[in-house]
Amino acid sequence: MLKIRMYPAGNGDAFLISGGGSNVLVDGGYGQTFDDHIAPDLRGLSQRGERLDLLLASHIDADHISGLIRFLSVNGSSAAPGVLPVDRIWHNSLRSLTAKNGAAIDPADRNILNAIRERGHPASPAHSGRGAAEISARQGSSLATLIHSGGYQWNLGDGTASIALNRTAMLKLAGGTVRVIAPKQERLDALLKWWKARLRQMGVTGNWGTSDFIDDAFEFVCEHAPEPTTSRAFPRGWERRKRKRATHHARRTTDHSDWADRADRSRVMLLHQCDP
Repeated sequence: MLKIRMYPAGNGDAFLISGGGSNVLVDGGYGQTFDDHIAPDLRGLSQRGERLDLLLASHIDADHISGLIRFLSVNGSSAAPGVLPVDRIWHNSLRSLTAKNGAAIDPADRNILNAIRERGHPASPAHSGRGAAEISARQGSSLATLIHSGGYQWNLGDGTASIALNRTAMLKLAGGTVRVIAPKQERLDALLKWWKARLRQMGVTGNWGTSDFIDDAFEFVCEHAPEPTTSRAFPRGWERRKRKRATHHARRTTDHSDWADRADRSRVMLLHQCDP
C-alpha cells in the first residue's frame, strides 16, 4: 500500500511517500517544517531499520528546500548519518547544468558573488524577528554544498549529471518504480541560459561555470527570486494544482514572467507506481 504524508509547509511543499519498504521524501518546506514534523517521522523510520531511498528537491525556493537544508545539516555525512541513511539525492543545481570552472575568479566578480553568498537564504517566516536565530538560518550553506560535502550520491553520481527525461527514465525501488516524465534536457539548457544572462546583469564578466563558490551564489539567487526556480519534482497527481499555482504567480509578477515560464517548463515531473 502506498502512503503519502503531507506536511505543513506554508506556501511550499513537503511529502513523505512510503510503500513496500521504500521511502521517498519530496521537498522539505521550511526549516521549522523539518524540526516540528518531518524529523520525528524520519527518526521513526530509522528506529525501524528503514532508510530514505530517494530525497528529491523539486526546485530552489526557500519554502521547498529550507527543510532539506536543515535535514542535511543535522544528518551530516552519507557515511555516518545522524538521522537516517539516504541512498540518493535528486537535485538539479548549477553543478548539474554546466561544466566545472577551474579558472580563477576575477576579484571584481568574486566581490559580487561573495555579496550574494553573504546575503544567504531568505528569512523563514518561522525565524522572522528572532534576531540571531534568523541570521544563523540565513547564512547557512546551500543545498548543493551540503550534498557535495556530505558525500551523498547525487543525480546518479557526483551531481554533474542532471535529472531529465532524456537520461533518467525511471528508478526501480523495492516498493515500486519512480518514473521521470519531464523535463527534457532542452528545458534545463534554457535554465542555464537564464543564469548566464542573470550573471551579466549583476555585473559578472568572467567565467560562469560551476564551482563550490559559484554554486552557492546560484542557489541563493534562485531562492530570492519571486518565481519558481530550477526544476520541480512531484508525483503526477499534483500536476494540475501546481500548474494552477504557477499560472497565478506568473500573473502576479510581471518582471519575471519569462523566467516563470522557463522554470515551469523545466520542472521534473514524476509518476510513482506501486508494484503489486
